[in-house]
Amino acid sequence: MRVLLKDAAAKPNAENILVTPLRTVASLETLSGETAPHGFLAEVVNGTVVEAIEAGAKQRAGEFGFSIREMVKDLRDLADALVEFELGSKFSIKVTGDSWALDESEATRIDRAEGLTREDRVVIGASVTPKTYMNARGRVESIRPGNTVEVELDAGDRDRIERATGESVPRLIKFPYACIEKDAEVKD
Repeated sequence: MRVLLKDAAAKPNAENILVTPLRTVASLETLSGETAPHGFLAEVVNGTVVEAIEAGAKQRAGEFGFSIREMVKDLRDLADALVEFELGSKFSIKVTGDSWALDESEATRIDRAEGLTREDRVVIGASVTPKTYMNARGRVESIRPGNTVEVELDAGDRDRIERATGESVPRLIKFPYACIEKDAEVKD
């Protein structure tokens, strides 16, 4: 699972795995409740994350407004938001009035379309909207200015999407680079 770790974290645990603000909108927090100004993206084994959540929940037991369910949801949502960034990327919180957003200004996005050319086989990734297009495969028809790629979806995937949405799916669809990646399952 992708998580944010506190700076100079020796190992992923309740004192080092970060979540978005639960108490204050000013900074990230560890699972155990300490504040941290920023964190670094890391890949951590799910079992380690579960142990850290349990330890953090024990340390925060009885804390006003704390919910283990909210903490788990926050970690899942955060993992989904971090999927497009390279490991080691730095994140913090950007506060605007009474709200906050994840500050990705020092983070590096994964260039999933690096070296992409016409006729390459691609798969549509998790950042696509609507999600019914996720995992659809196709062939690059053209690469357009403005970071969009025109993809001819495989007939089977078009049929699957049409059944799911009840709408006709065109043969060629434009996707942003961030939504596609080269198909690793293609056999030469």
